[in-house]
Amino acid sequence: MNIEPTNIFLSTSQSAVFTGWHIFVRDFKIRYRRALLGTFWLLMPTILMAITAILVVSRMSPSQVTGNFSIPYPLFLICGLTAWRIFADGVTGPVLMCRRTKVILRKTPFPHNSILVASACYAALGLALNATLVIGLMVFYAWPPAWTTIFLPLVVATLFLSGLVIGMFLAPISIVYLDIRYGLPVALTMLMFASPVFYAPEAGSSLDQIMSWSPLYHSLNSFRETLLLGKLDDLPILFATLAAAALLIVLINRFYVRAMKLAMTHI
Repeated sequence: MNIEPTNIFLSTSQSAVFTGWHIFVRDFKIRYRRALLGTFWLLMPTILMAITAILVVSRMSPSQVTGNFSIPYPLFLICGLTAWRIFADGVTGPVLMCRRTKVILRKTPFPHNSILVASACYAALGLALNATLVIGLMVFYAWPPAWTTIFLPLVVATLFLSGLVIGMFLAPISIVYLDIRYGLPVALTMLMFASPVFYAPEAGSSLDQIMSWSPLYHSLNSFRETLLLGKLDDLPILFATLAAAALLIVLINRFYVRAMKLAMTHI
């Protein structure tokens, strides 16, 4: 009996989604079943970083930290941290899921793309929880969402897929070499402070010109602009970044699948 390649692809994709969802549910229950605060721990890093940053900049003028964004600093900050979290989850998700499902990977054969699905589920949960902080502050400051909010899913997809490109490349390597697990948090922290998360340089300044070379710079700024200010200045760059990220994911997926099979021999 001949089996169409399309049917094989659809069957594999459905299996990866189904398995990935169950991996996420199983990992989530194990991870938080003895945590008194439960899923609140997913919000804790954002809240603690926000409180620390607000205390640090409390004596500075708003223009020194928000640049040309005429936004109350707490709202500016939470939007930046939420956008950063989307990107960071794309990077760290596959690496962390590979570590926590190592035993399953060794004993049970299943589509390795399931790891990516489980990572995406965690990213979606993190986004939903952080969105409550954003919405709460928007209500507190009586700041209505701009009409350009309809483009916000484009910004979210760009941030997550940009991170996922890196995560897919690092995940198989992290199984063999522990240096990835130890060095990745340090690299992400350095990148976070070099990005417009806690502050935004004034337009046209030397720092602004240097930071503008990073696609992440435009994506992080666009999160605030589309949600709060009604601006679409970086829309062409977002489309280009999203297209490039999607293309890279297709190309890296071949490396990811083969590298995961090879990495299984080192578990």
